[in-house]
Amino acid sequence: TVKEFIGFLGTIARNYKLAPLNYCDWPSERYIVAEEGRKCILEIVGARWRCYKCWVKKHHFYAYETYEKRWEKRPQTIPDAQFKDLLDYWDFELVKELSNKNKSNRLKADDMHTLGPNSYALLRHELQQEDPNKEPPSQAKVYIKSRKRNPKRKYKISYQKTKQN
Repeated sequence: TVKEFIGFLGTIARNYKLAPLNYCDWPSERYIVAEEGRKCILEIVGARWRCYKCWVKKHHFYAYETYEKRWEKRPQTIPDAQFKDLLDYWDFELVKELSNKNKSNRLKADDMHTLGPNSYALLRHELQQEDPNKEPPSQAKVYIKSRKRNPKRKYKISYQKTKQN
């Protein structure tokens, strides 16, 4: 299925040999992919690579106050040289300022989707398959479905704006 294939691409993004984390940008030029699917595949792997890098930063940089503690608790799945590069980069003052600015801007977003790693294209496809006439869903239907909340889960942002739309 598409979800399984995307999951597989995520394993590529988490492989330090295939997708080193000590790059600032996703190194897409390193891969040979058929032209028909190149753009889509590289976008998916790049997104998964950025998500993994964010996960590492959250659990191994922000989680500890000192360089020594971060190094002590470093992930065993990332080579020491790459992790050291990440720590040095994330500790650089200009990078910290940019990160704080981006965090602040992200907190201003009050109408976030709840699709997680799934794409809008996948949601549209699923909605079309559910339709008895196999008609493509309207933008409104995709919008509402992409913001559906799980009542058992706690969210950081309000659902009010989505209800109003």
